[in-house]
Amino acid sequence: MAQTLNRTRVIIASILMCLVHFPVNTTCETEQRSALYGQIESPDYPEPYGNNVDRVWNITVPDGFTIVLYFSLFELEASLDCAYDNVKVSSSEETATFCGNGQFLEFRTPRDRNMTSPNNNMVVEFHSDYSNEEQFSGFVAHYQARDINECLVNNGGCEQVCHNFVSGYYCSCRLYYQLQPDNHHCKVSCRDIVYTSEQDEFQTPDYPDDYPPNADCNWLINVDFGYSINIVFETFQIESHPTVLCPYDFVKIYYDNEVRGPICGDSQSDLPASFSTSGNIANVTFHSDQSVQRMGFRARYDVTGRSCGALYRPTYGMISGSNFTFRDSVRFSCNDGYVINGSTSRSCQANGTWSGIQPTCEIVKCNVPQPISNGEILYYSGMNFSYSNSIRFVCNDYYEMEGISWSECGVNGTWTPEPPVCVPICGESSISPRNPQPGRIVGGQESTPGSWPWQVLINIKAPGFGGLRNTICGGSVLNEEWILTAAHCVTGTEVSLTTYGKVVPNHTVVVSLGIHTRNSPAEHTVVRSALEIIKHAEFDHVTLDYDVALIHLNESIQFNDVIRPICLPPQSTHIEQGDDKHVYIPNVADTDTTAVVIGWGQIQKGRSTSNVLLEVYVGVNVPRNLCNMKLNDPVTTNMVCAGSTEGGLDSCGGDSGGPLMLRDDVTNRYFTYGIVSWGEGCARPDKFGVYVRIENFVDWIQYETFVER
Repeated sequence: MAQTLNRTRVIIASILMCLVHFPVNTTCETEQRSALYGQIESPDYPEPYGNNVDRVWNITVPDGFTIVLYFSLFELEASLDCAYDNVKVSSSEETATFCGNGQFLEFRTPRDRNMTSPNNNMVVEFHSDYSNEEQFSGFVAHYQARDINECLVNNGGCEQVCHNFVSGYYCSCRLYYQLQPDNHHCKVSCRDIVYTSEQDEFQTPDYPDDYPPNADCNWLINVDFGYSINIVFETFQIESHPTVLCPYDFVKIYYDNEVRGPICGDSQSDLPASFSTSGNIANVTFHSDQSVQRMGFRARYDVTGRSCGALYRPTYGMISGSNFTFRDSVRFSCNDGYVINGSTSRSCQANGTWSGIQPTCEIVKCNVPQPISNGEILYYSGMNFSYSNSIRFVCNDYYEMEGISWSECGVNGTWTPEPPVCVPICGESSISPRNPQPGRIVGGQESTPGSWPWQVLINIKAPGFGGLRNTICGGSVLNEEWILTAAHCVTGTEVSLTTYGKVVPNHTVVVSLGIHTRNSPAEHTVVRSALEIIKHAEFDHVTLDYDVALIHLNESIQFNDVIRPICLPPQSTHIEQGDDKHVYIPNVADTDTTAVVIGWGQIQKGRSTSNVLLEVYVGVNVPRNLCNMKLNDPVTTNMVCAGSTEGGLDSCGGDSGGPLMLRDDVTNRYFTYGIVSWGEGCARPDKFGVYVRIENFVDWIQYETFVER
């Protein structure tokens, strides 16, 4: 309140000075400043100040601050008692007057000194008289608010601890004391102090100084159930009596439904014995009377968890963790190939038992292996398909294995590696063919029955002039469901009919497998109809380019000695053939590169077809440019020529769709090098038979036969 009155008095005085004391022709201004820092300058600075000028700066900062003022420049007219020009600095009841410059009355200038107000208000007044013989620069002053540290004087009025902060202060009390409503005084307060951590320390009020009189304290240690408490007194000086047990000051300890004490003593060598509780609660009490005080005590405590029984690793497993007290945990794991059955971790509980159940490690089991197509799985009787068990795979007759022939039950319960696939053995015959003999299918050599097990007879009863036309063609078995043949065999050829250029109806096609004599099917002969017929989309029925087709059988077949598939040509090796390059297995039977053609076709142009399967060996080293020179119709890159310029070796009508075969002299497997397509007559000199070049259609064949339908 006194500070506010002083500030008000200074402000009023500065205003009255402008209104009353200065002449009428004097310029007088009052400027209020409330920022925490700033700068004030003489009028017109940096120009010299004028005559008859009065200026007042009233600087006020928030309560709890003082003001520090510093002049960095001061140059005024010098005069006795600073009667002419001057600067006055006022705060509360004090006023300092300054004038002069670096040559005159320098001791009256305020340079190189800090002026501090006793409160939060300061007034700076400037006055110049009616004339100056010289011009003077004036002054530049800087001010800033500075926090008042109230705690420096009489501890701020605080009984125990004073805390200064910007623009104020507050009082607090030491441990075990409580601040009173007046916010300055403290009273001992050490009752019901609760500890719940697993370790801590406590001491009497004001330790290591003497404890206060008339104190009643208690420290309640209440830890989690499952822990016991260990208490140790590190120092102990409590007023005692030579004959009476602790009548004045004393300590008592309550735990496990017992009371220990009263305890007192005034000798460091006579510390109370350490002790441990059974339960999880202990209450330490302290009492002092109004007379003699001592240093008191300092104590610490920690806890011990209740013990659980020892745990052991499971058979084929491991355990991590070896502490078996309250809240300790152990983890279990199993060796590779075993899985845990039970709790993966267990914790010691407050009642001394373990959570969860003791685990066991059980061997990993794999699912019963699924059967493989066209094969079987071998394993010993009683196998339980557990970790590290192995199984073996074998393929049925007429099939061979692609992949690994065994699998093992792995650590993750899966069979590794993946089961193999049994694929048909292609290009092998259970019955050896005859030795190559010169001749023609036209009156040529009869094949050994069953020596070409992939050859099929295709009978087509399609509409024609005057009724149905009966046509025979050959074909090759690719797998259990598909037959390879020529597109022109399954395409309508009668220009006058709506079937011209289209695939013949499925029901008009009959496929006989395992047959040697057409008119006398054997017991093992299998007959199927067509479920689907696919000819190449670019087949040209005029030029016979792209003359390739597939027949999807209405029912799958089973392989035997006389029904087996042929191989497709690999796409890895080239052999020069005139201006073309042709792909086929390089290890062919002889340097003349002869191929085999088979079929039931005409034994001579215009004659009837053969009743038995015939075979002929023809040369395939015929350059395409030579073939084009000898034939009237063009031979495209999708075609290959076979035969000789002398003639006599050729396929003929009715052989279409059948295979032109080469044999690998390493594997002895036959693959279809071509398909019988067309020619100019049969076995004529300077004419060659023309076949579909199968190497160009391997991708198409594989795509069409593997698409799910």
